[in-house]
Amino acid sequence: MWEEIKDFAGSMTEVWSKATKLGGVAHYILPHYKKLTAYLDNPIISISNDFSERILRMEKLIQANALFRNSLEGRFALDINRSILQTGIAARAPLQDYVTYVLRASPEDVQSHPENFIALAYSRMNSQLT
Repeated sequence: MWEEIKDFAGSMTEVWSKATKLGGVAHYILPHYKKLTAYLDNPIISISNDFSERILRMEKLIQANALFRNSLEGRFALDINRSILQTGIAARAPLQDYVTYVLRASPEDVQSHPENFIALAYSRMNSQLT
């Protein structure tokens, strides 16, 4: 697919000026093609950024809709909620189940083994149970 895009960009540069949006994009692709496609050969990098985009989108929605964020107390509450949401999403933990699990745990258990109550630990524990 990238080869087709490169070929199409090449034909577009012959027709469209850099001054136009379409021509600007086509003229950008050709000299930057190697960098634009570098992720394809790197097995560490995901081909799709859908998961990352969803996390960032959630972050923006939380921030934009948190009307109380302008006070110091509101900011603290927002940061705590945002941390719980984002770590839960990143760990792929079912958020309602995870938060319920943590809130039902005894304070002594959480105090003595806090590592057992992070979202990743919860997610791993649930994947072993199923």
